[in-house]
Amino acid sequence: MSILTNIYLLSYHLSLATMWQPLLLVFIVIVLVCVLIQNHRVRRRVHQSVVSAATTYEMMEKALKIADNDVIIYDIQKGTIRRLRGSLFTTAEMPASEFSKHLHPDDVAQALATVHQLIDGKKQSVEYSYRWNISADGEEPEWLYIRNNSVTEYVAGNSKPVSIISVLVDETDIRRQQLEEEGLTQRYM
Repeated sequence: MSILTNIYLLSYHLSLATMWQPLLLVFIVIVLVCVLIQNHRVRRRVHQSVVSAATTYEMMEKALKIADNDVIIYDIQKGTIRRLRGSLFTTAEMPASEFSKHLHPDDVAQALATVHQLIDGKKQSVEYSYRWNISADGEEPEWLYIRNNSVTEYVAGNSKPVSIISVLVDETDIRRQQLEEEGLTQRYM
């Protein structure tokens, strides 16, 4: 081929390329607009979810303040129990092994089995009762009757819970009254 033919072919290909450039730019602009619209939708959904979560948290906090119950959180990975609210615990944080030392010896096995059901993911919420010693080491035990309502907290992508949040209700007065009534009933029956 001659040089003139090569120049002609080259100019022909360049003219085709320049003809498609505006269409390619239009396509890129359309794709960018679609991406921006989708990004806006995602941001709006995330914002709505955050607002909803904050509202739920505020409602739960108000309910806890009204009920005046103790709230603890068991961090499964760290093995620690932290007091979020209330006065049942004298320290803000304690190891799980220390927590179990305060349980009545007859209640330890049942309480630990219930907690393991939550940790293993067999249940997502439980309600159980146990006796809790509030006296210091070396003192005569003073037992409170505690009802524990626990729920597990999961992180997206994990099949096992990361923490257990528990609301502790002191039912000592109610339980003592029941025991007195049972004693009176047995005495006069």
